[in-house]
Amino acid sequence: LMPYGAAATSNIAITAVLAFFTFALTQMAGTKDYWMHILWPPGIPVPIKFILIPVELLGIFTKPFALAIRLFANITAGHLVILNLIGLIFILGALFGPVVGFGVAVPSILMTVFIYALKVRVSLIQAYVFTILSALFIGQAAEEHDHHHHDESHAHEIARHASAPIVATNGSTQEKQLVGAPVTA
Repeated sequence: LMPYGAAATSNIAITAVLAFFTFALTQMAGTKDYWMHILWPPGIPVPIKFILIPVELLGIFTKPFALAIRLFANITAGHLVILNLIGLIFILGALFGPVVGFGVAVPSILMTVFIYALKVRVSLIQAYVFTILSALFIGQAAEEHDHHHHDESHAHEIARHASAPIVATNGSTQEKQLVGAPVTA
């Protein structure tokens, strides 16, 4: 946001290169579990896998594409709003005369200063979002997954306790307790 200059991230080539680095690092950091979840997702019925696998493969490319477009569009949108507000002075001045042009100049300049301050905030937020999403994508690819196969009766017991919020009172202290929960004194 330098005066008489352009933001580097308002150029789609710059944001595409940044997103490409995220893409490359994600693929290089991808573990066996990452690729297994993409190419043959565990715990999914086989007919659903034939739908899910192309979606996951497409997701490999859409994540960095969305990163690049999001950053580019948000930065460029601020430039376009400022350009329109300044251009409004000249357009209305040419259509209705210099008096109208000068009359529109003050509110237009005030709104431009407001949008510029908003652009500073948006730039900081977009830098943060780009960085966090890049770290998230790379981290998800590098993460090791634990595949614990629980005994079905154990899982049923956990589900039964979690879904039974029946309340009873403890006779002597009149405290409410969940049925099946351990009683504490």
